Amino acid sequence: MKCKLLSVVTLIVLLVAPVSATTIHIPEDYPTIQEGVDAATDGDEIIVGNGTYYENIVVNDKSIILKSENGSSYTFIHNSNRIIQINPNGGSSSTFTLEGFTLNDSYSAIEVSQ
Repeated sequence: MKCKLLSVVTLIVLLVAPVSATTIHIPEDYPTIQEGVDAATDGDEIIVGNGTYYENIVVNDKSIILKSENGSSYTFIHNSNRIIQINPNGGSSSTFTLEGFTLNDSYSAIEVSQ
């Protein structure tokens, strides 16, 4: 009986324990920023290494942080159309944070869909 009770208590603790955020590193964990964004879940942080990334990044209804490892003098995102597209799900409370990038060659650097 004691073992059963311990198992139930352990299960309850695991169910209510907060899930910790993950740090995703680009390009170590994923080769592109978009793949890191796709893999991320709410609360995750994506750290992007130095370099130039030719991408159109789409963020669909996620509360994530996207930041460069060493700042905007070392990390560049290029795209000829738009660089970041944020698609909130019907006005949800998702938050997207972008920090430490130089955004180049874009018609519209950041677009938020309604």
